[in-house]
Amino acid sequence: MTLKPLLAPVAGRGFLHLAFSATWAGCVFVPTDPSQDTAAPVDTTIETLWSECSATQDTREVRVQTTGWTGGGLLALHLADAAPEEHPLGSIESAADGSWDSLRVSLSIVADPRNVARGQSTAMLCDNTHAEGLSHRLSVYEPDGDEEADCRTWGPVVDWESLGGYPPCDGVVSDDMWGD
Repeated sequence: MTLKPLLAPVAGRGFLHLAFSATWAGCVFVPTDPSQDTAAPVDTTIETLWSECSATQDTREVRVQTTGWTGGGLLALHLADAAPEEHPLGSIESAADGSWDSLRVSLSIVADPRNVARGQSTAMLCDNTHAEGLSHRLSVYEPDGDEEADCRTWGPVVDWESLGGYPPCDGVVSDDMWGD
C-alpha cells in the first residue's frame, strides 16, 4: 500500500497530515508549535465497543470509542487453529480538544481464507460456529502510534502472546462497555 501524504495548514497552529491510498484514508493533526496546542493530555483508554456481524450484508464491523486521542487501533481475530487475522482501525471522528476518539473497521466477509485482505475483508463468518468460537483482541495506540495505550479481549480465551507475539493484555470487555 502506498500512502500519499499531504499537509494542509490549520489556522496558524499546525498542519493536518492527510494520507490517502486506494484502501485507507486518515488524518492526524501535527502541531508546529507545541506551546499553541491547548488540548489537555488525556490518557487513551477504551471506553465503549460495538461489534456487529451481518450475514445478509456479508459484513463484520467493529467500532470503539476512547477517552483521549489515539494513533489508530488494531483488531486481531482468531478461530480454532487458524492464524489470526489483523485489521487496522482508523479514526472516523475525534474531539478537537483531544478528549475522545472514535475508531472503526468495516470488513466484507469472504468464504475463502486465501482471499482475506488486511483491513478490507475477513473469513470470519456470521454463523454460530464463528460467533461462539471467535476470539477478539482490540488494541488502541498512543497518539504518536508507537505504543499500545489500551487493549481488550473478548470471546474464548487464547494466549495472544504465544499466538502472534502480541503484548500481554489484561483488559477483558465487561458488560457495561458494550454500546447500544
